[in-house]
Amino acid sequence: YEVLKSGRPMFPMIDCVYVIIMNNSKYEERVRDQLAKYPLGQKILLQKNAGFKRCSKSIVRQDTVADLVDSNYTFLTNAIQNNYRRILVLEEDFIISPKLGDKDVIRDIQSFLTVHEPEALLLGSVLWRTGAIVENFKEVEIKLGTHAIIYNHVGIQKLYNLLTRKMNMAI
Repeated sequence: YEVLKSGRPMFPMIDCVYVIIMNNSKYEERVRDQLAKYPLGQKILLQKNAGFKRCSKSIVRQDTVADLVDSNYTFLTNAIQNNYRRILVLEEDFIISPKLGDKDVIRDIQSFLTVHEPEALLLGSVLWRTGAIVENFKEVEIKLGTHAIIYNHVGIQKLYNLLTRKMNMAI
């Protein structure tokens, strides 16, 4: 991990922001610039990944999906070890909309997280099927990608348990 210095967090209820980023990523400068402008949480960590193509990893298969699962397992383990109550996970190619800096948008997100305490709140993803609208947020039934997700402590533990079971089944 590399810790990024950040200013006053926009979302103080987010204990840690994890950015999954490849070593020597073409996105690194943009990631740094965006997070300097938008300090999303109390702590910001770049989780650097050498990638399965550049080194031999002890993962189920030497492919992109297994490597991404391993990256998820790594940040979840770190979040549990640090007793984080809420985290935000970003993939390296995320883009922060300037609308996120709007005080009303910040207030809506903070309020939704506090009142509803969702296990996962998607801030950017490919949505295939959505359900009911709760306040200003859509319920997601099917989605792809993990570009920007806030997990609470229950969601962190559930995903960690799921990945642990899947990894143990593959061994």
